[in-house]
Amino acid sequence: MSHNDRIFVQNIGGTGSAGSPYHIPGLSSKFVSAGGTASGTCQVYGCGTSIAGGHHHTAHVRYVDGRRGGDWQLVRVCPKHNNRHNTEPMALKKGASVVSVNQVRGRK
Repeated sequence: MSHNDRIFVQNIGGTGSAGSPYHIPGLSSKFVSAGGTASGTCQVYGCGTSIAGGHHHTAHVRYVDGRRGGDWQLVRVCPKHNNRHNTEPMALKKGASVVSVNQVRGRK
């Protein structure tokens, strides 16, 4: 797979705190129920960090590859990549599950 075939996303910082208007209670299980992966590794290309045993994060991201809309999405990543200071675009692994925030919230 070439670099141009990868999906690129950018983390949206400040969405996970309980006081945030973007916080989704029970996000991890809702993400998996909506078709997201329950994978035990971070879905960022080149990262092999184990996220098993509750060390996973379901990150709010947006596409930044110019080929998709800017709607907010969710993807399973490690704490390093789901960090409000992480503002760099991230390439996702081939086959990474990306689920719409609206789908998890029950909106179309």
